[in-house]
Amino acid sequence: MKKILSAICLSIVALSASAQTREFSLTAGLNIPMDSGVESGAVYRFNYATYSTNGFGFRAGLQWSPDVADVDNVVGIPLAFVYRTHSRSRQERLATGAYGAAYTAFDSAFRGEKDIYGSVLGALIVNLFSEMEFFFGITPGHIVGASSPVSEASWGSSPQVSERRQTVKNSAWFLTMDAGFCLNYSLWRVDIKLMPTFHYNFIDSLIYTTSRDDGEGVTRTNSTPLRQFISISIGLSYNF
Repeated sequence: MKKILSAICLSIVALSASAQTREFSLTAGLNIPMDSGVESGAVYRFNYATYSTNGFGFRAGLQWSPDVADVDNVVGIPLAFVYRTHSRSRQERLATGAYGAAYTAFDSAFRGEKDIYGSVLGALIVNLFSEMEFFFGITPGHIVGASSPVSEASWGSSPQVSERRQTVKNSAWFLTMDAGFCLNYSLWRVDIKLMPTFHYNFIDSLIYTTSRDDGEGVTRTNSTPLRQFISISIGLSYNF
């Protein structure tokens, strides 16, 4: 781990020294566990990034989730290598936007969908991006809150079925691998960012447990480490 952090620090220094573009960004989004039945939560990020003339760069920052699967206050430090494509001209953006909208309209009409206006508008907006970023990195962090309270539910008459659910804090630390892309919509020095990201936690930090009693004395318990998440964030950045 020390060697990895040392390599990251050297990369930051090298990229910052040769950087042609720097940015500060603030994003907010939804953090979605990929295990069924687990609640989603909000995630907020503040990042600083540097980019060289060939598009390669580095991003570092701070992220905070008020709760993850009903466990409060999860704080992390995202670190990522980034590649940003060249900035597209207005003509390129309009051309791909029109193509995406036309293709979506044709495909929706072919499948017999009645309300296609939302899909066409979405395809137009998605294809109007100025630059696209691809990134890969890690997020070490700390879970401040304790295990979630036990949630109980019961149904049926006789025999009555009951179920108990809880997210157990197994470790105060986590380390995720992060990979995703970001669409930038430039307005002078300000970018609007749309950023979907996949996260994989290497540590069994949170264990989601369910225990179901069928009312006849048979209890089934299942415990699953929460490892895979998808986050979708939107926000603003300032380039200088």
